[in-house]
Amino acid sequence: MGLSTTAVTPATAAPAAGTKATYAGEVTNAATGRIDSDATISRVKAMNANTYAYLVWRANEWEDFKTDFMPKAQAAGLKVWVYITPPSEGSPPPYGSDYIRWAQEIATVRATYPNLTAWAIDDFNANVGKFTPAYLQRLRDAANAISPGLDLYATVYWSALKNTSFADTYGPKLDGFIFPFRDEPYTNTMGTATVTGQLNTVVANAARTGDKVFLMPYASKLSSAVVPPDVNYVKAVTQVGLTFMSQGKIPGIVQYNLPLTAGQGNGDTNRARTGTGALRFEVEPNTATTAGSYAAASTTVTLNAGSTTCSMVAFNTDTAPNGGTAGYHFKQALAGGTLVWERDVATDGTGWYTNSPANLTPYLVNGSTTLTLRLYDKKGVSNYALDVSFDDLALTGCHLSNSTFETPAGWTFSRAGGWVFGAVNQFNADYSGAVHAAVAAQFS
Repeated sequence: MGLSTTAVTPATAAPAAGTKATYAGEVTNAATGRIDSDATISRVKAMNANTYAYLVWRANEWEDFKTDFMPKAQAAGLKVWVYITPPSEGSPPPYGSDYIRWAQEIATVRATYPNLTAWAIDDFNANVGKFTPAYLQRLRDAANAISPGLDLYATVYWSALKNTSFADTYGPKLDGFIFPFRDEPYTNTMGTATVTGQLNTVVANAARTGDKVFLMPYASKLSSAVVPPDVNYVKAVTQVGLTFMSQGKIPGIVQYNLPLTAGQGNGDTNRARTGTGALRFEVEPNTATTAGSYAAASTTVTLNAGSTTCSMVAFNTDTAPNGGTAGYHFKQALAGGTLVWERDVATDGTGWYTNSPANLTPYLVNGSTTLTLRLYDKKGVSNYALDVSFDDLALTGCHLSNSTFETPAGWTFSRAGGWVFGAVNQFNADYSGAVHAAVAAQFS
């Protein structure tokens, strides 16, 4: 696929000093629908973040920012960035697409509130027709004329930042890039194996023009994804950022839209049969696969003492209805690389099912074998979204380390062919509270 598969490695050093930020996700006033500045600042500080990226997108947000949020943030010792939407997302009120005026107004606020340290333009690489190098220079000049030293950042995705030419063209007019990790080119919030390799590339390209890089983990659902990020996913991506910070490679991390209101879910339902953990595979809508595409999870199965045979049954479910389009997506189990069970997703309903016992005995070598569960496409699809879960593996005469998927431990993942993804996924009804606590521990 042309992507690094470098494994995520945890930081061994203490958390590094630098920018520990979160973007949007604000607490709102239930009566007015406008930002609750006090509650938002309190939750950001409780997360051990030192910076908040304030999104200006809708009516009243700029006025609330100037008159209410900034004085309270400065009193709380919280650094702030202003985050502006580009034309492709609808230019924000009240100044619309007059970004020269935005530069002037933001710099004017900074003249009063020096804790306002930067402003950022979202989805920059989709709007380079507007934000040419010459136009960026005008923005910088307009801001510096009022309040010198205000940083200007751009949110740029892997498709652009993997190229030295992009950084070389726009880097000289910016102070840094915000890099949202989406496991591109196959965007999802399940796989983390490529984050280290991609971040290394982005850092190297940005260094050519002396630009900072801020890693942005997704703490909220991608619009196209079937499976939203869980807490373990956010922790894994954040940990890579902390490792890079401890090594002096990047100055900070910005969580994407981590929900600051306690008690909120992440848009998911509990796809586990028991408990809250399940092995999940997804194919996103409007994405093409090819014959042979798959995502797989593998672990080691070992004979019990005194046993000479080994078999396995697994509860499984999927979102394809019985009688749906057949011959494409298949749930499979392999032992030692040999197929021992499969089921077309179109032949089951959407409840939980078990397979007949799959005999793993012929595939044991010195008392163990590799068990692989996967979602496999026998024919390519153009638009056939799917969510598959395995849970509660039952083995007879043998054992493995994690049969209930209540933790991500013990399983390794692989994939081929593109838009098929897999991960051990944990459901949390209070996702916002759980992810807030997890990041707070990492940021401490």
